[in-house]
Amino acid sequence: MKLRIIAIIVCVFLIVSVTGCGPAGSTQKPSTDEEFLIGIIQPLTGATGFGGTECQAAIEIAAEEKGKLLGRNIKLIFADAPDDTTATSEVERLMSVLGVKYFIGAYGFSSIPIQAAVMQKNGFIFETVTWESDLLKGNYENFFMNMVTAEDFANTAADYVLMLGEKYLDKQPKELRVGIVGNTGFPSAIPSIVKSRLESSGCTPVVYEIYDGTLSDFTPIIVKLKSAGCDIVVPSQFPPDADKFRKSCLALGYEPPIIFGTGVAYDEPAFAQIGAAAEGCMTLSYTNPSMKLDSAQGLKEFREKFYQKTGHYPITHALMAYSGTKIFFDAIEKAGADDYSKIRQALYDLDIAPGNTPAYWGVKFNPENNHNTLSGQPLVIGQWFSDGKGGYEYKVVYPEELAVAEMMAPFGK
Repeated sequence: MKLRIIAIIVCVFLIVSVTGCGPAGSTQKPSTDEEFLIGIIQPLTGATGFGGTECQAAIEIAAEEKGKLLGRNIKLIFADAPDDTTATSEVERLMSVLGVKYFIGAYGFSSIPIQAAVMQKNGFIFETVTWESDLLKGNYENFFMNMVTAEDFANTAADYVLMLGEKYLDKQPKELRVGIVGNTGFPSAIPSIVKSRLESSGCTPVVYEIYDGTLSDFTPIIVKLKSAGCDIVVPSQFPPDADKFRKSCLALGYEPPIIFGTGVAYDEPAFAQIGAAAEGCMTLSYTNPSMKLDSAQGLKEFREKFYQKTGHYPITHALMAYSGTKIFFDAIEKAGADDYSKIRQALYDLDIAPGNTPAYWGVKFNPENNHNTLSGQPLVIGQWFSDGKGGYEYKVVYPEELAVAEMMAPFGK
């Protein structure tokens, strides 16, 4: 009797095994056959969580619009990675446990560990926001970057400082008095590259102050800037620092002719909450949703969809993530197959003129390093204006073809 019971159990087990998992009797396909999995690893919590959640909403909109890739439903898998260690482990989890092969790089100041981890496990990653030029030196054929590099960003910032000095302050480089302020926690190369570029153009900054991220009192720095008679102050700061720095400037009665930010802090909506200290501040952006709407194909529609989804209009990074994601999706579709070599070729074949993406930039990838050679062309300047109702709104003021308002410079004079 016991032998008969054991035999029955074994038979049942074999039947279940064949019908549930075996190819001959299977009625359900693995999820990876029905869905096109895409992983996105970025900070969704912590100090930089706001930028991450903004990019998440933007990528979700792009996926909702596309619907399917190669006939499969798009499934986005977001992983919170507030630091490099978490980022690396999340890549491992998504690839080894969930079977993710494709990744979209979005918000985060260091995606080098993410890129390396994806490449080591034979994945494919398309960067939409990150700017580290070191990512282009690994010679990874399955890595593409749609973003301007930090070096190009910083050099452009310096060039724009010189342009502002000559055009609005009537000063040549050698007589222009520039103060540079930076946080050691911020990508430290930005202030140093700006300084080097200015010096090579004949403008020696009169103040170069890089402070520790724990600094709570900006009075000594502001006194130094004021004593030096700075025409243009160039801060590279995180949002909390930018808020404190500007409030301190206001409290000490310090208003230089031009404040030209080179970091995310100066164009996020939260910056407007500091009130009068925000008005007149400029910042350099890679691209910006506040530019002329008819200048970039799809920008107007994206802004409205983003507002409906989040209750506010998108920031720069969200626009970049959205535009880059659409480019990647289109290349996969044009490739016609879930094949890395065909998707690479489809990306190389892209030749999009400026104005024909939501971020305005054109698209042409360099086969030598897989970098979009038309990224950041042009970088834009935005400025905060009073809305007449007690609030402040951000508007693009340069270049002219993308501007929606005339630049206020020098401010307060």
